[in-house]
Order: sequence, then structure tokens, then C-alpha cells
Amino acid sequence: MLRRDRPQVSINLENDRLTAVLADVVGPQVEIRAWLAVDVPAGIDSTDAVAIGKWVGETLRSAGMYRAARAGGVVFAVPRGEVVLKRVAFPPGTSEADLPGMVRLQMVRQLTMSPENAAIDFARISAVPAGPGGCVVLAGALQGDRLDWRRAIARSAGVRLGRVALRSAGGAALLAESSQRRGGATLGIALGSGSTEFIVVEDGQLVFARATDLYRPDSDDDVEAFSQRVAVEAKRTWMSYRGAPESSEIEAVAVLGADDAAKRVAAQCRESLALPSEATDYPEFVRAPSGMSPAERSVMAPLAGLLAEEAIGRDTLNFASPKKSPDTTAIRRQRMLLAALLAVVVGGGLLTTANLAVSRQRARLAELESEFQSLAAEYGESIRTRARVEHLDRWVGSRVDWLAHVGELTSMLPEPRSGVLDRLDCHGDVRVTFTLPSRQKRYAAGAWANEVQAVFDVAGTVKRREVADALRDLLVKNSEYELQTRGPDTPQRFDWSLTTSNPRPRSAEPRATDKGARTRGKAWPRRGGEA
Repeated sequence: MLRRDRPQVSINLENDRLTAVLADVVGPQVEIRAWLAVDVPAGIDSTDAVAIGKWVGETLRSAGMYRAARAGGVVFAVPRGEVVLKRVAFPPGTSEADLPGMVRLQMVRQLTMSPENAAIDFARISAVPAGPGGCVVLAGALQGDRLDWRRAIARSAGVRLGRVALRSAGGAALLAESSQRRGGATLGIALGSGSTEFIVVEDGQLVFARATDLYRPDSDDDVEAFSQRVAVEAKRTWMSYRGAPESSEIEAVAVLGADDAAKRVAAQCRESLALPSEATDYPEFVRAPSGMSPAERSVMAPLAGLLAEEAIGRDTLNFASPKKSPDTTAIRRQRMLLAALLAVVVGGGLLTTANLAVSRQRARLAELESEFQSLAAEYGESIRTRARVEHLDRWVGSRVDWLAHVGELTSMLPEPRSGVLDRLDCHGDVRVTFTLPSRQKRYAAGAWANEVQAVFDVAGTVKRREVADALRDLLVKNSEYELQTRGPDTPQRFDWSLTTSNPRPRSAEPRATDKGARTRGKAWPRRGGEA
């Protein structure tokens, strides 16, 4: 086990490259003090754990990490490609004592390796519901020879092996805080020197992980092609995760790192997946020195996250010391079996009674569903009838009262001795519309509207020009109609078009204080200037 509140080291050996991070873990804070990324010398066989271990010990000593690795322990990261990972749900009543054995039983069915030598561990997932009283775990299995290889390296290096952990869990720890602010899941991408890992974090918990052979390029010229391939794999991960029945919707993509490669990958993912994507630097509880370049921060992110797992209170995977069931005595087992027998007998009786009650409720439910279907049909017919009546009422209420409008217009004409009305044409257009607000389908949420346009073409002759001007002025001041000239105004002739949107004049509407009184033209110019 790791010793808390003291310097700790996490290392990763992959693709003939060693990466390591030294950090102070004090409470919930992780402060990075040193880091390294070096290639394994060509003269060392990667399969020789003793030789690799001696080189690792010398490299840690030269980097100033050896003392912390001996005292505080080492977290040895395991790439996702070496671990069989499965999400397992257990029913209510599963005890903590039985959980390790049940997890192992489930994982043995998935293994292609020998189950006797496999290291199987699990971590609880609180983000995925398993029903009342149930639990969901993320179980992992590491092949025995891969665990022994890492143990041998630690012994040869002279350091204490504290934990053998899944590297994907480190990336999930860094994205835990940001994922808890979202309603759905977050797809995280960790760009490693030996592989690129895709992780799905939901409510701060790792729920899915996948790895590819893509590794971070050393040249900037290859970053564009690399980012395009990573975006393709991110889309495949998104599709694979969506295929699981217990999965939730992925809301965003987060690429661990703040360098140009991470930003380009984020841009490609944003274009490929049509999801919000960004390059994410370390959270506030992880502090890195200013001398650490953005590219180094990106490569070291999963290792820093492994040191932060326990600091933020996450249940961790540890293949070096898997969770085990407690050893119980035979008498205890017999008592438990007897209790189980009694539970079966009593539970069977209760279950039979409950089944009968359920059958009665189902019959009642069927009756209510039938009644609901009948009432729904009647309700639908009443809504259709109401719509037809409302439509008809709108049409009837929108008819233009031509006689009232003609009466209103003739009341404003001058006396017959001043002019002659040659033509009065009436025509119009009425439309009835029904609209629903956006994302609404209920009839009650809609609204009916009337659109009326009545046009009166008026033409005539006058004896004097001031008579036509006075008539025009009177019509312009009347807000009931909009006047437009149809042709040139001659001294003795006028030709106008009057448009209104009211089905009947306002003067024709009954009032409480004015019983139908209309405004009539009373001041028309006469001969000799008389009014």
C-alpha cells in the first residue's frame, strides 16, 4: 500500500520508454516535484525484468526520485491494452464479503488467459444505477505473467511496489471534477508515448476505457495526421459506448493536455463528433511547476492522475493487492445456509402473495388502459369538433361589412353640388390561421388569428380642386383607412385606393356613450369661401 501525506512516484513502461512522476500528496492536493521521460537503452532486453529493473533504479536515482520510490512506494501504471475490463452489476442483497468472489466468477467467464494466475480487482461505480440496493463495479483482470514482470522490475530496482493500477483510471481522476458538472458522460483522450487511451467518465467515475496503438508523434509535421486518426478512433469509442444498454449520452470530449497536439486533436474531435471538445489542463488540486512544458504536462497527465485517485477519494483498482473475500468458518457458513433456507421458504410465501396481488393490479391496469383508450378517442373527436367550430366562427367573424364601410365612406363625401362620385369598387381578402408555439403539439397551446384586407377604389370629379384636397385631408386623418393615389390628381378629378384591416368601421361598433354616431364631413368649401 502507498503511504499517504508523503512524496510518491508513479511510473509507466511502454513501447521501450519510461515515464515517471514524483509528487507530494498532502490531503486532497497533489503537487508535482519532478518528472522524466527517457527511452530504454538499446542494449537492454525489454523481456529481462532484472536488467530493466536495475536500469529503472539507476534512472530514478539520477532524477532524484529514488528515495521517494523506496519510502512512499511506487504506482506502476498498466496500459488499457493489457487489462480485461468489464462493468458488472449485482442485484440487491449482495454483501461486501461476497462481492470479491462474485466479481471473480463473472470475470473468469471473460478471460482468455489462465484464471488461476490472473489478478482480478474491482472498483465501485456510483455513477451507474443498479436498482435499489444493488451495486455496479468496474472489474479488471491482469494476466499473471504481466504482474510478475512488474514485481520483478520493482525488486530489481530496489523500490517498494505500492500499487499496480490501470493507467486509464489516472486520466479519469483528472476529469472527475469537470464531469460532475455535466449531466451526461465525458469522453476523455489521453495521448501517451506508447498508446492513446479513450476513457468515458460519468459523474466523476471511470465507466468505460479503450486503447489504440496510436502514440504521440515526436515531429510537429505528423501531428495533423495523428489528430485525424485519433478523431476517427474517438468516434469509434463513442459508438461502442452508445451500444451498451446502460450507457448515458456523451456530452463533451476532453483531451488531456494543453499543448498544440492536444488542441489539434480536440479540434478534430469537435468536427468529427459534433460535440463540445477542448484540451483540458490539470485541475486545481494538481499543481505543476512552471518549468514543465505543455507537451510534458500532457504526457504525464495519467501518471499524475493515478497519484490523485486516492487523494480525491476514488475507489481504485490495485492488481498488486486485489480485494479478497474474508475467510469464514464452517459453522458460520452453515448458519448462513440455514438462514438462506428460511429466507427461501418465507420469501417464497411472500413472493406468492405478492404475485397474486400483482396479478390483480395488472388486471385493473388493463381495465384502466381500455377505458383510457376509449376516453382518448372521445377527447380527440371533441378537440377536432372544437377546431372546426372555432375555424367556422373565425370565418364568420372575419366577413367584411361592405355596407357599413360604404356608409362610412359616403358620410365623408362632399355635398352633391361640389362633386360627383363616378366609381366605387369594393374587393378584399380574408384569411384565418392557426399557429402553435415551438415544440408544442397540444391544441390548447395554439392560437387563432384573422387577417382581413378590404380595398375600396374611389374615383370621381369635383368642380374645384380645394374640394378634392379637403376630402383627401379628411381621409388621411381618418385612421380607419390607408389612402393611396391610383393616378395623377387633376384639378377636377380624383382616383384613390382605400385599404383597411377592420371587418367593419369602428363607428359601426356599439358604444356605451355614443350610440352609433358617425363623423360626417361638415366643413366643405363652397362658392364665395363659405364653410
